[in-house]
Amino acid sequence: MPPDLLSPLLTHFGFSSFRPGQKEAIHSLLEGRHTLVVMPTGAGKSLIYQFAALQLEGLTLVISPLIALMKDQVDSLTRRGIPATFINSALPTVEQNNRLQGLAQGKYRIVYVAPERLRSVPFLHALRSRTVSLLAVDEAHCISEWGHDFRPDYLHIAQARKELAKSSAATVAQDSILRHNAPLTAALTATATPQVQSDILRLLGLGDAARIVTGFNRPNLNLLVRYTSGIPAKLRALNELLSPRSANWQFAPQDGATIVYTGTRRDAEEAAEFAREVVRIPAEFYHAGLPAEERTRIQNDFISGKVNVIAATNAFGMGIDRADVRQVIHYSLPGSLEAYYQEAGRAGRDGLPAKVVLLYDPQDRALQEFFIQQSELAGDDLRAIHNAIQDGSQVWTTLDSLSQVTGMHPVQLKVGLAALERAGALEHLGDEGLRMLFRKGAWNPKEIEKAAANSKEHVRHRQKQLDGIVAYAESNACRRKIILNYFGDVGEAEAADCCDNCRSAEAGPGSRGNVDQMTQGERAALVILDCIRRVHIKVGREKLAQILHGSKAQDILKFQHDKNVYYGRLEAVKQSDIEALIGQLIEMGHIKVIGGEYPVLSLTPRGENAIKQKESIALDLPKSLGATELRRAKAKLEAGGTVEYTAKLFAEGLKPEQIARERGLTVQTIYDHFAQLIERRRISVEQVVADDIRAKVEKAIQKVGSTQYLSPIKSLLPDEISFEIIRCVIAAYAPQTSKGSEVSSPSSISIERIVELGESKSSDAVPELIHALKSKNGNVRRLAASALGKLRDARAVDPLLNLLEHESKPQVRQYSVKALGAIGDKRAEKILRQIAENEDEMYYTRDSANVAIRQLHRTATISYPTNSETLSDTLAPSSNYESRNTQHVSPISQPDDVDSFLTRSHPRPLVGSWQTGWALGFHSRITGADWSRSGVGDLTYRLKYDGDVSVLSALTQQTLDLFQAHPETNQADVIIPVPSSTERKVNPVHVFC
Repeated sequence: MPPDLLSPLLTHFGFSSFRPGQKEAIHSLLEGRHTLVVMPTGAGKSLIYQFAALQLEGLTLVISPLIALMKDQVDSLTRRGIPATFINSALPTVEQNNRLQGLAQGKYRIVYVAPERLRSVPFLHALRSRTVSLLAVDEAHCISEWGHDFRPDYLHIAQARKELAKSSAATVAQDSILRHNAPLTAALTATATPQVQSDILRLLGLGDAARIVTGFNRPNLNLLVRYTSGIPAKLRALNELLSPRSANWQFAPQDGATIVYTGTRRDAEEAAEFAREVVRIPAEFYHAGLPAEERTRIQNDFISGKVNVIAATNAFGMGIDRADVRQVIHYSLPGSLEAYYQEAGRAGRDGLPAKVVLLYDPQDRALQEFFIQQSELAGDDLRAIHNAIQDGSQVWTTLDSLSQVTGMHPVQLKVGLAALERAGALEHLGDEGLRMLFRKGAWNPKEIEKAAANSKEHVRHRQKQLDGIVAYAESNACRRKIILNYFGDVGEAEAADCCDNCRSAEAGPGSRGNVDQMTQGERAALVILDCIRRVHIKVGREKLAQILHGSKAQDILKFQHDKNVYYGRLEAVKQSDIEALIGQLIEMGHIKVIGGEYPVLSLTPRGENAIKQKESIALDLPKSLGATELRRAKAKLEAGGTVEYTAKLFAEGLKPEQIARERGLTVQTIYDHFAQLIERRRISVEQVVADDIRAKVEKAIQKVGSTQYLSPIKSLLPDEISFEIIRCVIAAYAPQTSKGSEVSSPSSISIERIVELGESKSSDAVPELIHALKSKNGNVRRLAASALGKLRDARAVDPLLNLLEHESKPQVRQYSVKALGAIGDKRAEKILRQIAENEDEMYYTRDSANVAIRQLHRTATISYPTNSETLSDTLAPSSNYESRNTQHVSPISQPDDVDSFLTRSHPRPLVGSWQTGWALGFHSRITGADWSRSGVGDLTYRLKYDGDVSVLSALTQQTLDLFQAHPETNQADVIIPVPSSTERKVNPVHVFC
């Protein structure tokens, strides 16, 4: 071992000193000891084996799964005059052969290969003529099933070490290698718990190797978690983190780069598009679905600084040599703390301050749980893989062919093949390109049973890993300490800017606010926060809003939430507005959403401090918290309800237009109230409708012969006589009309009539269709519900909800649910959730309910006041909630850039065997465990499967917009419609073309 290591360090690498742990690891290797090195990302692990390679005779073979790392490091070594190369499948065959020849001839000191290369016959043949002095296993955690990135190919490294020992022992003079009877080995990783460290040594056969663990603390990283419930909240947080216009934005584009990690390819594409269109900064997306040349271009542009923002799946970033990454943002929850910290570690490798942000939504856990479930292999799965491989002394196959036979995902197949090897049922003899060479062994039921049990244990372990990252996201403790404890690091969690939790805790006692001097919104914020603190059972957003609103819902009373000191404190505020206020407090970091399948609310350290210090929190107030609205709500409560309040104002001499203006309602709603009051004999029709108008309406009723359908009556009257006036006359007229005078009943209406009304696109058809919901004929009720969904008129909400209360026919229930989703009124959400969660419902009805719920949150519908408005909608304020601030205009329900982005179509290029290919947009989205159609996906579905030609105008306009934006699509000489493989009543391809 050379006494002076600093001279060659400066000569070959240009550094005047070692980083912590580097010198110790190099000493250990040069003394002939196998060495396990655990260092944070960016701490300089690669220099250890590169430096050692120059001090040892023979070849250093580096095993790495990272093609990007291979190229970057070989380019860097070559610039320094160190002979090195890499051999991987991305190279053309001719170039691979040239490099294999150079390897055999001794041209290189350092060679990088992927682990599967150790089974390549040509590679092993070239390697036999060389002495491997050092075997460096990078990303060594990949060998352990208990790590976060298990790769079965790593399991073959131990056998390869033994084979290398046979060819090296005859020629190597170094005692250390002869003593170990295998090449000197360095295993290196950035993320390995003590359990994984032991697994690495065991599976590589390194025995009593030296362990050099420098600690996991990265003091220059600021660790942050943002609680973002839903896609819109995630995009708003992303806008704030990326936008130079944001008050919290810290980094200029020239200062460095940002990586946004997503859980799916779709999210990567959407996040990049959002950055370009809304944040207005250049951005690219990267995932394994892109062509190889495109991935290479994006990777090179990022490394060179040509591109500074990348949205990517975890296929990107490993081994990327860019030191000035200032932000790493996790748009989705990773599967473990190991994976998170490794990816987060790509920030701040230059030692300068950087921040890593997790955008946490409890629903994200469901996606990771899906991945975990996919990795479990039962005995039948292993049998299927074993049967798919033909009998014979040597059998070639590929993952694609095995996938076609078994129907299993390639990842499952890799895990299964490795399990079969360990069970002795399969022997992997080598690879050639994509082909794998196997020898089929005997089927040993006991060993297979053991392998299946091990798979289940692995699933349980991955679930435990997922629990670890969820605990990190939901905790109020120091996030740095959580990470260090997880990895068994007992060192101090020191950092200049530690984490969001510590920053809140360090805020310390300041001047306490004066509640008496606070505005309405500031007091409402503290009420919400303190209510969360005081609930004896944690609740979600909707339940908390019900408590504050004073709901009499069964669950609220059953669990005694009505005993909460804040029960009904915000009774003057609409429940939906309370939920919006809670949403603001989540986005501001005072409240977090935790809990997975059943999310609940909890306070963050910032929220806890706000209560202690009586902090003034400025919220954007909804209209229902304004002074005028509070006065109206109080008067309405005192009067006994919304209709009674109208009666009170009418008795005081106000005209319908004046009542509407006073109450903030439409004149039509006031007349609806009048109709109810006339029916109850509280007022007379003569007080409301002029005699001449009443006479015209009564004459029309007599001519039609029925009061069941309003449209025929309306068609006989002048335009100025509205449906509401007709209802008032009918309310007085109906009791005088005998049942025998009714010429029709709900069941007598024809199906053709219902279809005609549904296609009319006229709101005048709504009353007749609502009446048809009472038909004794289930088919009539089903079609009436469907027609109301097409008209999307909010007047149908209550009749549809009433229908669902007693309807027993599954298809009628399904179409009613679909109609409520199409209308998009939030009043339907409660019953839709009940249906979605009720296992007694038909599966297709539950599926439709889940889609409808998502439509409620996606669709900004006009809320028509109805005669069903009740005490639960708007209640009077408590006496201590008189507003002193009348200048609040709420932007809560107003669309912003995020809403606009999510509701418009997103054309995207399609890769295929054509010159130019485009899709109108994504057809669906996965949010947690929920799948839903996009806007264009819903339109296409309705055209294809429902034969709904009303969507054609929207689809064709989007297509024309696409052609206009991308003129290259107009160069076609001919358009060839590809007909549907299934004959349909409406041919979707034909009508679209």
